[in-house]
Amino acid sequence: MSTDRSEVFWGVFWANIAATALCALAFAIFSAIQSYRETQQINALVKSITTMAAPSVSSPSMPYFSPDPRIASEAAQAKRPRRLASNQRCASGVVILVDGSSYTQTGERCSGSFIVP
Repeated sequence: MSTDRSEVFWGVFWANIAATALCALAFAIFSAIQSYRETQQINALVKSITTMAAPSVSSPSMPYFSPDPRIASEAAQAKRPRRLASNQRCASGVVILVDGSSYTQTGERCSGSFIVP
């Protein structure tokens, strides 16, 4: 029985193609399974983090105290512009304290006859 060399060549060729296709299929299945496992692990990690973080977000650790109304009114008054005193002058947006013939900068800002916060 004599076989032609081309028949052997084509037989080996198609066997190699089939083996390559099987290897590619096995690799694709392995990659899909690995990706699925990683996704499951990430989802489990995110779920555990959210369950651990949820109690700290919902219940504050510091108690809430309402602000003192006196402090709030003092802060509101401090924000309001107030008039310059009789011995103060506004020069170029800066308050100048006049004491006889000496002039001292107070460091406060002014506009017209008002000290601005």
